[in-house]
Formats: sequence, structure tokens, C-alpha cells
Amino acid sequence: MDRPALVWFRDAVYLFYRQAGSDELRYCTSTDGMLWSASQSLTAKTGLTGIDTPVPVVVGERLAVIVRGTPKEESQSMWLCSTLDGDAWTERSQVPALTSHQPAPVVFLEELYLFYRGASAAGTVYVLVGDGERWQRPQENITAIDDRCRTKATPFPVVFEDRLHVLAHRPSDSRPWYLSTGNGWDWSDFGLLGEGASLMPPTAAVHGSSLYAFVTDGQEAGRERLAVAVRKRPDGPWSAPVTLPQPLSGPAVPMVLPDRLAVVARSLSHQQVYRIAGTTDGTTWRYEIGQSVVSAAASPPAVLPRGYHATLAHQDPDQAIHTRDVLAPDPWGFPVQDVPGALDRIRETGEYRVTLFDNFTSSVPNHVQSMARYRDRYVLPRSASAGRPGWVHLTPLDFEGPLPYSFPMPENDLNHPGGCQVLGDYLVLAAENDDRGVVLCYDLRPTASGALPIQVGAPIRAPKRAGVAGMTTIGTGTDRRYLLGIYDGGKVTFLESTRAPLWSPDCRFTERFRADTGSPGPDSMALLTDTSGAVHLLSLTSTEDVGSYADVLYRYEVDLTARTLTKKQEYPKTTVSGGTTAWLHFRFGAGVYLSAPDQIELLCSQRNPSHFYRHDQLSFNVFLPK
Repeated sequence: MDRPALVWFRDAVYLFYRQAGSDELRYCTSTDGMLWSASQSLTAKTGLTGIDTPVPVVVGERLAVIVRGTPKEESQSMWLCSTLDGDAWTERSQVPALTSHQPAPVVFLEELYLFYRGASAAGTVYVLVGDGERWQRPQENITAIDDRCRTKATPFPVVFEDRLHVLAHRPSDSRPWYLSTGNGWDWSDFGLLGEGASLMPPTAAVHGSSLYAFVTDGQEAGRERLAVAVRKRPDGPWSAPVTLPQPLSGPAVPMVLPDRLAVVARSLSHQQVYRIAGTTDGTTWRYEIGQSVVSAAASPPAVLPRGYHATLAHQDPDQAIHTRDVLAPDPWGFPVQDVPGALDRIRETGEYRVTLFDNFTSSVPNHVQSMARYRDRYVLPRSASAGRPGWVHLTPLDFEGPLPYSFPMPENDLNHPGGCQVLGDYLVLAAENDDRGVVLCYDLRPTASGALPIQVGAPIRAPKRAGVAGMTTIGTGTDRRYLLGIYDGGKVTFLESTRAPLWSPDCRFTERFRADTGSPGPDSMALLTDTSGAVHLLSLTSTEDVGSYADVLYRYEVDLTARTLTKKQEYPKTTVSGGTTAWLHFRFGAGVYLSAPDQIELLCSQRNPSHFYRHDQLSFNVFLPK
């Protein structure tokens, strides 16, 4: 199935694709990679048609598009058109070459180099050189220079400092190889990457002062893992490929950002799921965002890095095209497909787990207040004695994760951070003392590299105190806003935001209404919006009977028109202490984790690690879907 194509030209993102079920080629544009113009027909403007997606490339002031022809024109032919302004296009012209695969363009020494596999089964590698409108010299046969240079699929060219490298996948033994040139016609430096075969064609990217090549580690299908080899100088040796720790395989799509190198790669366990792993130092690789960046891709996604952002486009099995800005902060989260159905699927009994925790000595007031999850860490606010700031602890998911660390409240008298919720890349946290309450918002993205979260915006003032907070998105498109709920003294105060993301100084909140929860009120809560736009409040609480706790999840419906809060469902839950004396109850550290649009997990931690277990370990429960 086709893969969309992305390119940056004249301050806009261009997305090219082939219309499903036809040979018509189309494109649309966007200034931010999220809101798109109406689709336009490239075929109507240029006469260009094709059997797959056009391949765009910017050469100087010109945007060129190259595509393989349709069967009626000879499907192994290639055709070219171009534009200087993105509106007026040249008529199509035939490229003087034939290919069995999509071509691969790259700009080197201010000229367009077009690499392609020949039309025959021999796997011959060719290159054409031009300016994006005309071809300046006949095609060159790279295989004729060195017969070892044959390829199974499209070659991969990349410019590293003053040399042009081309990498490919040899048909005879699936070995990845490379070749390079300093002037565009004297080719040398042939070599093989690694000691074994790769199940995917090599891809490559330059980050910092090194060239990185991605292959698989030589294992058989189903067990192969993505690996990376590094070249420190254009003419220096390659390192042996090192397997990434994440269970990822090819195809791998690299992208370079100012502060890191990242790669979009297929999950080993799910054929249509792609995830992003990244590195800031070239050696330590971590997942960049949540469980999946693409959950139903019929072909590898296309990626366009733009500063600290990256636009990703993919086609699903139904041939619909989806785009998203994957590395920009996500301030909105995503809706739930069916909240009652997702809650019905949560298991009644928790699964006992243990993870690392900051080693600290505490007194009775210092205990965990709620629990949330962000990427590969849990977030646990912890209260302190009056006059001392409360803390937020960031723990790994298990003993194999990154080291735990913590940070204090921004004001010393906020000794009681309470219920919290993660929305997209942001933490929404209630905090209070005996006199006042606020809601704090933090950008959690820095935690991916072990840095502290960044507080965004001014604290949102609560009517009185603020024991628990939850937030969701209401509206769509340019009408998106936040609905914030703050619980105190048996009532939830609902506030609505302006039409601006959390990080914007234009994001301000105004009280909408207040509503009683009835008894018992939430010890922790979350607000969720479903795909129909309905808003649900989930309340996690414990009822106490002579020293024992009964844990319950309640679902409320929030009617924004009628300004009402109505309790609809009750879900008793059973926590498991794993043979320890730890108190694990919703009364202490509880929370909601939206792991997928149709999957909700519940979290519950023990009251305090230093009371009932080791100071540096935390017992907790996860209530998983059935």
C-alpha cells in the first residue's frame, strides 16, 4: 500500500499522495502540519499520474516531484514536474531512465542526484544528475564501477559533511553495503555494514558530527531487532551495529532534531504499530512518546522534522491518510471511544507490582496522595508537614526503568499536592495548604531525558482549597478548550478555558458551575471526554469501616448545558498487597491512565514506602483491562 510523502517548501508542509483506487496524484499544504488546506489535483495541473506516491525534493528555489508512470505509460518509467511557487507547475516530462522501485533523490553540491534501482531483476544501481527541471548528464551505472553494488530495493543516499554516501541492500545475501563520493562521479569506499544479513534495507541520518545507519541485527524474522552503526568521519570506519534495547524492527524512518536523533520503527509484537525511539548522546536510546505513535499503519509512516517538531503522515488499512505533530507538546490528549465499555473491561482485582522510589525518611503527614502515568514513569505527589513544600516523585514502571527522582512544589507553603491527572504531555496537579488551593500545570516532556518538568502558566486559583483536580478537552478544531474540575468539601468546581493550549499565555480559566458529588467524594479523579463529546468524571475513593478500606470507582456524567453532575455507575475494586503489610488503597495514591482510546487502567499505590516496606521501593497495583 502507498506511503504518503512530506516536504517543506516556502514556509509550508506539502503532503503528496495517490488517490485510493486510482492513478490520480494529489497534494495539500499546511503551515503547522496539523490543519490542512483543501486537497488539490496534481494530475489536473500537470498531467502527471502514477502507480505510487510522488517523491518530492526541493532543489534550490524549486520543488520537484518524481513519480513512476502508470501501466498504460510503462510502469517502469519515471516522470517529473516542478514548481517555483507551489501553485504554477510545469507540465510533466519523462525522466530518461527506467526503474522497478520508487527513486531516491538527494541534493549534493547544489545539484539533484536521483538514485534508483534498474528495471531488470539484476538489481543494478543507477544515478541521474540534474537541477530539478532538466537532466544534465546521462545516467551513471554504479554497479558497473563495482559489481558488488547491487540492491534489492530503493538505494538510500545521504550527505555527510563533504561526501555523498549511498547505502543499499544486496540481493545475493541481504548484506547492507555503502559507497561514497566527494565530487559526484569518482566513487570509492565500498564496504559492508556489520557481519551479517539485515531483514530491512538500510536507512541513515546525520546527527551532530556522526553518520548513523539503521539495519536489523541479523536474527531471523520475528526475532530481529533494530540496530545502529555509527561513522564518526566521512572517510572513517563504521562501528559494528549495536542493537537498540527497544523491541523494534524495520522499516526504520530516521529524523534529526536540534537536540536529538530519533527513529520511527515498527513494533516487533504488532505489525501495524510504529513507535519512536530517540537519543541525545548517540548511545542511550529511549522511547520518545507513549505506547504507539501509529497504531494502524499499512506502510511505514512518512516523517518531516521541523525544528523541535516533526510531522508524521501514514495511511491506514482503509487507505485513509492521517497526520499528527508527534514531537511537539500534546496539550489536548485524545478522546475515549466508549467510557462505560472501557470501565466494564477493567479487572476487579489489581495486579501487584513493585518499583524503585526515592529513598527518604518521612513522618506521618508525608504520604502519597495520588498516582498518574506519563510515558515510562509514574507520577506520585507526596504531602509534607505544614510550612514545608510537598513533593512530586517520578518513578520508573519497574526495576529496569530509569532512576527515580523528585521535585518540590514551587511555593514552600503548598505542603499538600493532591489528586492529579496527565493530559497529553501535561500534568494537572491540585495543591493546597490550610488556607488556599491552586492547580499547577507542568510540561512533562523533559522527564524523558531525566530532566525536571517545566511549570507552564500561572497557578490556577481554586475558589477555596484544592484537594483533587482533573482536566479534559472539550470542543474540536479551533474551538478546543479545557474543562477543569477542582474538588473540595463535597463539591466539584468546573472551570472552562479560553481557546488556547495550556502553554499559551492566552489560556485563562473562568468558573462555569459547581456541583455536589454526594458521599463519598473523590480521593482522586479524572475527567474524560468521549468521541461523541460527552464528558465523564471518574472518582476513585475508599470507604472506611473500623480501620479497613473498601475501594470503589464511580462514574459520573457531566452535563455542561444543564450544569449537572450525575452519578451513573459504581465499580467495586480489590487491591492486592503481595504478601506485605503495605496499605494499598484508593484513599492514598490512586489515579487513571488512558493507555489507548479504548483502554483505561487504574493505578493505586501504597500510602508510604517508609512505613510498611523498604524506603527505596514502592508497592502498587495496576488494574488492567480484561
